[in-house]
Amino acid sequence: MNKKGFELTITTLVLIIIAILVLAVLIYGFGFGWSVFWNKITAFSGGKDNAESVKQSCTIACDTEKSYDYCQLLRKVILNDVEQKSTCNDLEDTLNFNCEAIVC
Repeated sequence: MNKKGFELTITTLVLIIIAILVLAVLIYGFGFGWSVFWNKITAFSGGKDNAESVKQSCTIACDTEKSYDYCQLLRKVILNDVEQKSTCNDLEDTLNFNCEAIVC
């Protein structure tokens, strides 16, 4: 049996579906604006809040005893759509963690 024609048909079908999806994304993005499109995408991932990732980086700075990174490096924290710049030491109470290895 010759299956080359069948494989070509499936490949072509998959490429057509991907092309239609890309075209739909481009039409939506240019039609309604890319910011609206991006807000719809980020709504599925929890929005703009990055508090958990900042908490994790502060914990790593504490565990590796990097006092500059923990005490002086300003980190951009977005919590409940409010942006602020703070050090890990200032964020201990807000993000509910404590570093006993470093004294600022």
